Amino acid sequence: MGNSLQSILVLVFLSLSFFSWSSYAKINRKPFNISISGNSKAMKGLQKRAELKMARSTAYCRGFYMPKAISTWSCKKSAPRTTTCKLQYKCKVTTTKFNRSSEVRRLKKDLSKLRVSKERLKIKVSRKPYRRKTYKTKKLVKKLSAVKAASTVKPKPIPKITPPKPVASKSIIESELDELSKFNESDTVDEALVKSDLDQDLSEGLDDDLDEDLDELNEEVEKKTEKLEKSSADSDSDEEEESESSDDESPYTSNPAKLAAFSFDFIQVADDFDSLVTMGLSWTPRKDFNSKIGMRGQFGLKSLKIFSGTSLEETFIVYELGLYLNLNFNANLYAEVGYLLQKWNNTAADSHSSFSFGVGYKFTDKVMKIFDRVFIDYSTVSNESSNRELKFSTGFSF
Repeated sequence: MGNSLQSILVLVFLSLSFFSWSSYAKINRKPFNISISGNSKAMKGLQKRAELKMARSTAYCRGFYMPKAISTWSCKKSAPRTTTCKLQYKCKVTTTKFNRSSEVRRLKKDLSKLRVSKERLKIKVSRKPYRRKTYKTKKLVKKLSAVKAASTVKPKPIPKITPPKPVASKSIIESELDELSKFNESDTVDEALVKSDLDQDLSEGLDDDLDEDLDELNEEVEKKTEKLEKSSADSDSDEEEESESSDDESPYTSNPAKLAAFSFDFIQVADDFDSLVTMGLSWTPRKDFNSKIGMRGQFGLKSLKIFSGTSLEETFIVYELGLYLNLNFNANLYAEVGYLLQKWNNTAADSHSSFSFGVGYKFTDKVMKIFDRVFIDYSTVSNESSNRELKFSTGFSF
């Protein structure tokens, strides 16, 4: 009852943390203007150069968006030989027909047909460019240097403690051998006494009978001693085999790799201007090497959807292949860090790498006889828009 209540509380806590994070994305789709000034005769070439520069720029539209002109050039003379022109832009979702590659090719083709001026081009934009905040303070530098210095210190090797070899107890065997030897000595003493007494009264026939009895008794004593020695030797070999097998076995030699392990994922994908929620399914085989360190794989797929307002622009599948290293704090709580490769099955056929880290909780007893863990991971993707992904996963195994 306690384990199931604890599992439910963990699920509720992680669910609240996941869905509260989804409100962080911001959308900025207001139109903005650009203006250029230059020689009136070369104005068409300057306009195409400005359009080409805006098509290549990622400072004003991020993620799946890029600048798109929503008006025509409006020009007026500002001096006898100088003209000032303005053009209105808006961030639009990239598609198969409208993307950076297609726009750059189109504008270069148009420029090749015009007289291009060598005049320096200055573009004024009404929107402030996007700049990623960097945090480089003296405290952070000192902290990083301290962590680096601590990581270079090599820990002292822990001496290997070998348990003493168990010594076979031979007290019972030795006591039995002592008793037999005493019995043999007492028999020999009795034999001497009997011989001394019978030298006078008994005949030579009686002496021969006594010698035969003593020989039979000595043979029986020798047989018993041989049996006891064999049994002691067998017990020593059995105890040595048991000690060797106990030394070779560790708590995790009987823990094979868990291959039939999977996870169902709720994923929040976002950049600085937009976000979306999707789902995925992954195969996560894992293996614990000892009580502290383990490893798991990640072979999964998820779907991404791109919207423009309320209309769907493109939907495609993303394949993931990665490897995680697990650090177990105790029997239930663990942390993990991993490196993944993503294959985007879209028209551009992009491939990106991803770095991920997170924490998880393993249930002592499976919930509903199938769910064995929950974990939450945060990933950064190395694409142009630097997508960020927050993944809340429920693991199940058979």
